[in-house]
Amino acid sequence: MRTNRWRQWRIVLAAVVTAFCFGACQEWGQMDPPAGTDIYPKTEKVGEYSFDEAIDPQVMQTFAYANGDTPDLVQDADLGSQVLHFNGGYVRFFNPMLATSAEEAVSMTFWVKQAALDEAEVAAGTAVKDINSALFAFQNENGTESLYMTGNGALVYEGMDGNLSVNTADEATTGMLDEPGVWHYVALMVHNDGYTVYVDGNKRIDQYIPDFDCSKLVQFMANTPYLYIGYGAEENKEWWIDDLTIYRNKISSTQIARPGSGSGSNLPEIGFFFAVEGAYMDIRSVGYCPYIENGGSYTIGAADNTAAWWTVFSDYMTVPDKNTLNWRFTNYTNSSANWCNWVIVFTNGKERDAADYVEYVVLRADAYGWGTYYNAANLTHNYNFDTFATDMNGADVQLKVTRDGSDVTMTTVTTTESGAVYNYDYHFEVSEGIEDLGVFLTCEGAHLTFNAEDVVIGEVYEPGSYLVGATDCSAGWWTVFSKFSTVQDTPYPFTYVFYNYTNQSANWCNWVLVCTNGKDREEEGYAEHFVLRADAYGWGDANYNGTNIVSSFDWNTFPADMNGAYCRIFLIRDNNRVDMTARTRTTDGRDLGEYTFFYEGL
Repeated sequence: MRTNRWRQWRIVLAAVVTAFCFGACQEWGQMDPPAGTDIYPKTEKVGEYSFDEAIDPQVMQTFAYANGDTPDLVQDADLGSQVLHFNGGYVRFFNPMLATSAEEAVSMTFWVKQAALDEAEVAAGTAVKDINSALFAFQNENGTESLYMTGNGALVYEGMDGNLSVNTADEATTGMLDEPGVWHYVALMVHNDGYTVYVDGNKRIDQYIPDFDCSKLVQFMANTPYLYIGYGAEENKEWWIDDLTIYRNKISSTQIARPGSGSGSNLPEIGFFFAVEGAYMDIRSVGYCPYIENGGSYTIGAADNTAAWWTVFSDYMTVPDKNTLNWRFTNYTNSSANWCNWVIVFTNGKERDAADYVEYVVLRADAYGWGTYYNAANLTHNYNFDTFATDMNGADVQLKVTRDGSDVTMTTVTTTESGAVYNYDYHFEVSEGIEDLGVFLTCEGAHLTFNAEDVVIGEVYEPGSYLVGATDCSAGWWTVFSKFSTVQDTPYPFTYVFYNYTNQSANWCNWVLVCTNGKDREEEGYAEHFVLRADAYGWGDANYNGTNIVSSFDWNTFPADMNGAYCRIFLIRDNNRVDMTARTRTTDGRDLGEYTFFYEGL
């Protein structure tokens, strides 16, 4: 059931184009010159359909197949809203993408529910999931070219410039919608390299297609006249859809996240902690990491520092109450002006192009800002503006945003390449209270690079400040434990980043991860779902299955490889399932390969 229904939206079919231009003034300096011929892909909402009002034939035309029914609007008890119902029919819209353009992707989000399986057929073992019905399709005027996607995630394109058919198996191999009769939130992107599908905030398909120019798909979806729902495939069974939104270019974690998930979820709690044996852990961060699943580094802005104002952005982040958002990045600037640096934006959590988008505060790196709750008296810094413009090039920036109810505090520590340290802080309070605190970064005449594990909604620790186990690796079994954490159903992996040290006397002298029923060891009712050792061995309750462990360690070198190793463990909660992935890098820079496990039956 969806919580936080927000508000009832009218059906909107419009392109939203927003431009920000600032003239010359002493505070801002001269307007930036054009950034060469680059076009920065900007995420924009171009079409939104809530189905809360009567069907307008000027916006949406309905049709029925032979022996089928015309789609209709029905009230859904689970969502608490009016939704669009299909049972042998389809609808057609004028493609909202026609009023805009797409440089890198066309994206869509929506709620969807397939008909529940017949109980008698389930009991008889003859029930078959609907995996072939089309969710959506794009088609030209005469029907000679089309693109459609099924409920199983199959993508089929037939065009004058080539054909493509991906994931069209006769069984639900992708598992995209594997619970008929239940509402799922789908976010998908068809992009220039392939396509990606998230279900309930969890990545289910990430299809890289190297032997086909997928930019053809993007441009076809952006330029063909019609968008269809429930049309395209040969088979179309009963299903429901709500809150369909179409975007130009790729969407971020904000749009991918299942609305109403997290602390408002009715799912049972789960908790995690670490133990060690013959080892110790030097933990560096604990929390939700939006980027760590992809690994590597992330960059905002062009490497030649030509980014113009309000053209490049990080992903949106939503900071929960009583939490801290940690960013660490390297700041590069063309040094032509003090404001050619990073910029942080605090919002009410709405998209930049939304009518009700509000900027609480915007802060530039050079201690200047504006916004509804900006007050220069709340700002402190120790910058040396005689050298600031050059100091910031290549500087290491550690930026924290801490939220306590309606109080928001930003603290920034910048270390220049020459070793100078700048401190820059700001505090504000939202008088009417905060429902969602949105935060993102942008830059001007600069670019920012950071590692995936350096973006954490949680806690970040200095080296040696959070140790689990004695440094002589003498910890006995079940004697030393980390702090306890509960993990919600969110789009971000919950991640532990640490250095592991071992006495190397046995493979199991390493870290141990424990998953519980949401209770800590000393609490009444404590129970363990599973326990995983670093050496790809584990145990657990009745739902534990050791065959779900996959690793490729070299046991001849494993004890030595794990001593001093840099470890990243991330956990994804998806309803009644938990996925664990451990990535390990040795002191000499070798990656040991992923160690994975999944558990079902929470």
